[in-house]
Amino acid sequence: MSSGAGWINIWPRRTALAVVVFFALSQMTAISRTSAQSPQATIIAAKILNFRLSETGKRFGALEFVGGLQLQSETRGFGGFSGLRLHPDRNHLIAVTDKCMVLDAVIERDITGALHDITKALLRPLPAGRSGKPLAKNGYSDCEALDVAGGTAYIAFERNSETGRFSIAPDGTLTDFAQMSPKPGIGRLDRNRGIEAMALFPQGSVFAGGFLSIAEETLDASGNHRAFATMPDKIFEFAVARRDDYAITDADFLPNGDLVLLERRFGLQVAPGMRIRKIAAGEIAASKTVDGDVLLEAGIANRIDNMEGIDVSVNEIGETFLTLISDDNFNYFQSTLLLEFKLLQ
Repeated sequence: MSSGAGWINIWPRRTALAVVVFFALSQMTAISRTSAQSPQATIIAAKILNFRLSETGKRFGALEFVGGLQLQSETRGFGGFSGLRLHPDRNHLIAVTDKCMVLDAVIERDITGALHDITKALLRPLPAGRSGKPLAKNGYSDCEALDVAGGTAYIAFERNSETGRFSIAPDGTLTDFAQMSPKPGIGRLDRNRGIEAMALFPQGSVFAGGFLSIAEETLDASGNHRAFATMPDKIFEFAVARRDDYAITDADFLPNGDLVLLERRFGLQVAPGMRIRKIAAGEIAASKTVDGDVLLEAGIANRIDNMEGIDVSVNEIGETFLTLISDDNFNYFQSTLLLEFKLLQ
């Protein structure tokens, strides 16, 4: 979700002018950014030892907190992360920002496997084509979700209500942009509440070869999140049950094919929250409304921010991990957090 706009929609009209002034001032006082001439980004990573503030407990719902990092950088364009994927070795990440920038970096882990540092970071704009012109200058904006399969990256654009496909070069650069079709719900989704979550259906799924996409807060007639399954030859719509005013911000599939959803509640007049839900693999079907179990719910007593990206990965001994990233909306008073949990069930 792009900076600020979605927050204003939930506030009374009498506060709208104050909100505009507030965000204008926050942008003026944001941390200064260095030149983006070089793709190299210097990132300072501070360890997060406890997920719950002032407590050392590790068990939270069906998950175990294994560590995290708070990331800071003065590199121009750093921040606003909305989509995340780890490479199969779990030591390399790729993330996209609201402003269509791509972060490619190495994850360093300590002896226990917990997050320790981020190094060899490159931050580059998404290119529109072989000319290298930034995609953001070609009518695309609000990169909100990411998935990777082999040498191909797939990115969802909220304001355009569509997904793009890129080739991944050996140096990590994304090239050869191509639009994917059909465009799910184009013309029928709110431009700032459209496709926020996207994930490729896994091998073994009856929908393998296609991808899932879910609207953030464009709701159906029953007040549930609109969702789409897009295959090469067809597309169908279903819905995800909406609960407690949470917005869906990302998705990924577990090794057994179950779907995990990242949800957030965030704004100046709502209690901040983060929730992770699991939906059984066989539940997704045309015209059906799906729901699932809550794996974790966290609020202001926990180390969270505007949580927008989630990735599922598996280590060398078969343990499953969920890695999350937050979108700081490029505001100095927010944080870019990278959090990791182990799935216990």
